[in-house]
Amino acid sequence: MLNVSPLIPLILGLFLAIVVVRDSITRKVFLKYRMIISFVIIFVFALLSLFYESLTSTENNLLVFNYAMLFSTVLIAILILFNGLYNIANNELNNKILTAFDNTIYYLYINKKGKILAISNELKETFNIDKDVIYINDILNNYITIKSINNEDVSNADFVYYLSQKNQTSINNKLDIRYYLNDGTIKEICLIEQILYKDKRYIGRIFVGQNSKNNILPQEVEDEVVTNRLEALLNTKLSGLMLHDLNNDNLWVNDYLIDKLNLERNNMTYSDYKRLIDKDDYNAFVNYLNELESNEYEFIYRISNGKKKVYVKEVGKYILDGHKKVEALSYVLINDNRNFMKTNTILDNLEEENELLVKIDDLGNHNINYELVVFELENIVNINEQYNRQIGTLVLEEYVKTFTKVFADSIYRISGLVFVMIITDIRKMELFKKTLLNGKIFNPTLTYGSVNCDLIVKLGISFSNDAIRPREVYANAKVALKKAKERNIPYLFFKDMNK
Repeated sequence: MLNVSPLIPLILGLFLAIVVVRDSITRKVFLKYRMIISFVIIFVFALLSLFYESLTSTENNLLVFNYAMLFSTVLIAILILFNGLYNIANNELNNKILTAFDNTIYYLYINKKGKILAISNELKETFNIDKDVIYINDILNNYITIKSINNEDVSNADFVYYLSQKNQTSINNKLDIRYYLNDGTIKEICLIEQILYKDKRYIGRIFVGQNSKNNILPQEVEDEVVTNRLEALLNTKLSGLMLHDLNNDNLWVNDYLIDKLNLERNNMTYSDYKRLIDKDDYNAFVNYLNELESNEYEFIYRISNGKKKVYVKEVGKYILDGHKKVEALSYVLINDNRNFMKTNTILDNLEEENELLVKIDDLGNHNINYELVVFELENIVNINEQYNRQIGTLVLEEYVKTFTKVFADSIYRISGLVFVMIITDIRKMELFKKTLLNGKIFNPTLTYGSVNCDLIVKLGISFSNDAIRPREVYANAKVALKKAKERNIPYLFFKDMNK
């Protein structure tokens, strides 16, 4: 006789519940109705198993019960099979769609709570994301600092608040976002935002953008070369000007370089020019260019001017024909004295302590919040002794120039090796904090030809709300620097001194 135990559909019901729970987790959606059905099945067949003896006391009851169990078993098996095939089909389709766009399209899909449901590899690379990110805040807190959106100044906090607004007049928006990376580089990305609703309920939003480097049309290539060349020329500081034809290995230089380097003519082969460069520096220059990831470069090397070797700073940009580098356009600064690049540089023009005191008094009078950083380049004396004062001056200038470009409203030189930086922009404060946590700011390695200098920096940091009077804020930062040096730590916030 046919005999089907209620334990069979009960076990299948448990398996169905497991499948539904797994799908809910995978899809990040609570499958309410499927969950209810699976638990009803479990409850019903648990009761039938409990009262099995009484329900099958007669032969007719047993026959009806067995057929009912058989029908239920088949039905639950079909439910499991249908659920599995449906999800396999949809997941495979979604994966294929996302995979097809992963390396050509920027996309970011977040739910209403800011949880990331999907993000493309291309966008991860653009934001320098090197770890798994779960929420949009993980990106904003650890990888980028927003500068502006659609030419309006916006901070990370402003953008998070914008995302929290569920009832917006437009559900399709164009966002031109300018942002800082952790290394201080500023970039721009254009995304289309689609706000998603289901049954009039806000459920999330998708950001999609095209990677422009994969969108070059053949008929636009020559115009692009001309445009890039013109742009580079317009942005060149016309001291020494050099144009390197990479295809033919020819070099053109202006009269400034002919005079400074005692060259015979404006046109020559690049092979002739590189013979004048110090051999070790040239090898270091080649290695630097081989590892270069962008189309812009900056390098310092030694070169002979016919009488002695002088330091040259070459700042260049590659001109592209499609994806191929066809030219390198650069401006060249030459120094032939012991104080290379000292005259008319940032170091010469920095204001001193008296101007600093006037500045912070003015900020206090206008109730402007600011961050004050006192930093000391500890081992410049050792660098001067190990290499020469020329290199020490280069290191000082480059480090201060970086702070000026990326973080500071203004920088003041308090003594030979001690400087003060003031930051009033909240976005730059956030960027500075991220850079501190990154750690590279304390012991950067600076390269000048074949010379590699490891710089040691200590910082003391105070905020305007750490004291009532502005000059106490300055004093607090100096105390924090002193304590950081005593404890042999790279930086110290005044507010954390007693921790």
